[in-house]
Amino acid sequence: MKNCRQPISHRPLLPRRGIAALFVLLLLSVTLALSYAAMRSQSVSERIHQNARRRPSAQQAAITGLTLAIKKMSTASWAGIGTPYSGSLGPYESFQVTYTTGDLSLSSSSSSWSDYPYRVTLIATGYSADPDNPQSLATYKIRAVVRLVPRAMADEPSNWATMTGYTFYQTAMSANAVVVPSRIEGPVYFQGQMSMSREIWPSDDTIRQRYYNDLNAYRVAKGIDDRPFNANVSYASLLQYADTPTLLATLGISTSATIAGPDASWNPAAEIATYRLYAGGAQYHAQTIANSQQNVAMQPNVLTNPLGIYLATGGVDAYANATFRGTLIAGGDVTIRGTGVRFDPVSLPALYSSTMPIQLPVLVGGGQFTIRANTAATITGQVSLASTFKVATGSQTAKPLSFTGQLIAGSVNLQGRSEWLGKSSSRWNLRYNNFLAQYGTPNGTSYFPEYLKKIRFVDPTPRVIIKPSATATRYHWQTWMNSQNAENPIFVPASGDLGLRWDLLEWTENPPS
Repeated sequence: MKNCRQPISHRPLLPRRGIAALFVLLLLSVTLALSYAAMRSQSVSERIHQNARRRPSAQQAAITGLTLAIKKMSTASWAGIGTPYSGSLGPYESFQVTYTTGDLSLSSSSSSWSDYPYRVTLIATGYSADPDNPQSLATYKIRAVVRLVPRAMADEPSNWATMTGYTFYQTAMSANAVVVPSRIEGPVYFQGQMSMSREIWPSDDTIRQRYYNDLNAYRVAKGIDDRPFNANVSYASLLQYADTPTLLATLGISTSATIAGPDASWNPAAEIATYRLYAGGAQYHAQTIANSQQNVAMQPNVLTNPLGIYLATGGVDAYANATFRGTLIAGGDVTIRGTGVRFDPVSLPALYSSTMPIQLPVLVGGGQFTIRANTAATITGQVSLASTFKVATGSQTAKPLSFTGQLIAGSVNLQGRSEWLGKSSSRWNLRYNNFLAQYGTPNGTSYFPEYLKKIRFVDPTPRVIIKPSATATRYHWQTWMNSQNAENPIFVPASGDLGLRWDLLEWTENPPS
């Protein structure tokens, strides 16, 4: 009987051998990968170890570079902000130092924010190369912040100290007018003719003499000083009215004769486009403004225009609430046509060993400055003009001007108040005779100015006043361009110094990025 069972088929052995081979290859790949990772890890570890060994060399390079970079800033050869300083300390160590204006620790809310332009941040990076692989570098960073030590300023005009020694200094031989009840406090210097209220009393010398005499007598008796001057008056005697010396004497004012000629070269409104606070410092741009200003508040920008320099190529008409903090440079006339107009200074750092603030003029004008009737301006600081400083006629109850600082101009014209002007000689004689009639009576008034105020409503209290600052201030005149038509920095090395000086404020190693 036949065996009907089918023969058993066997699977080929080749696929099993293929899987085994694949497994062996995978195992080999993993082994190789692990070996490579181990080798790489060992290489990285070795590199880190080598870098760690070179790190002290990189640190020393950074310290040396930073020290040399700060020293470089105190020489005339310092290239300034934005130009890196680098050097080698051997075949494998080197450094690079960058200079940047400012201090990152300051912000606009910081009390020292205005100090930002006078600080410099230095980043020193030291490098140490692997002798066997020069492309492999160990690095170390140090950040330092230094601040300028102001020791001297750019040269000023040869007679600047004389000019700033007066509350008002006249640069021309033009006519002046200081009409009561106006007043200039502190010493004044007139080179041209000075009118003392001749607009009120053109020919009434007796009345004018009595009024000025009693202003001083009233001051002595009552302690109320309404005199138009209260300090020494320098004037050119040959150009004055005949009664000027007598009137000043009756006011109790000392006088000095001057023979100086006009400052013909005085050109206060030289235009500038850019400026620098110190040699090598950042370059800043003056802000060009329109010739008409109203309801604006011009403020310095610590980052772009820290002194607040505003440039108008022509004149400026300042309407209501136009304020300027800094220096307005106007090529033509400046006219106040509204109320709430202000000029305020920006104070520069005091010079070394001094606490006296330094200020540039708040207004530099190539023409005339006029405060029109029914307007008002507040000025704090110095004003320098090529022509006349004028306060137009207005009511005696108004206060058109509050000026605390110093004035340099071609002339000054403080016009009379409307209540005083336009009265006939006969009317003034009638008032004067009535005063004399009551003089010496039990209920009489002994002082003509007091009588006018009580009886005739003509107030002798000055409301147009120019007075010096109560705080000692150094006013600085900056010549923006030198004879080579290059920028003149404001702060310069002091005599005997090789360059600028700096204070180290901060030193941080491995600063955060």
